[in-house]
Amino acid sequence: MPHAETDLAIPWAIVCLLLLATGLYGFWATTKGSTWHHRQFVSTSWGFLLMFLCWGIVYIAVEEHHVLKVNSGCMERTSWTWDKCDQRRKTASLIAIILVSVGMVLGFYFTLILNRWVASIEWAEHLEEEKRLVEWRSGKGENPHAHNMA
Repeated sequence: MPHAETDLAIPWAIVCLLLLATGLYGFWATTKGSTWHHRQFVSTSWGFLLMFLCWGIVYIAVEEHHVLKVNSGCMERTSWTWDKCDQRRKTASLIAIILVSVGMVLGFYFTLILNRWVASIEWAEHLEEEKRLVEWRSGKGENPHAHNMA
């Protein structure tokens, strides 16, 4: 069973490291990456977000619905009273609820903003390809598919 005091540190540290790695990859993808990298950033963000939400929801469920086991385990490991263990359990649940809420807001952000952003980049590339194709057909430009034939 998860415990409010001991089980917050490692999972949240992993979550923060994954968030940092995702952010660094996203920064690199937006400054130097191709459209493929932009798509991978959105996918990575979604994967991280789903992992984060699943872990948070399970954590909240355990802390809120297994009060007796969580508090008994806390009292066995520490010299705290029931009230102090219960207070720590409630604090841990509140932190998890807040972080899951932030994760849900980020989920809407990834859905509405980032997917539109990648789609607009893909659309701009498509329009540029069409423009080069029209120029080539009118005899004013090079074959846009020539770089694929080499």
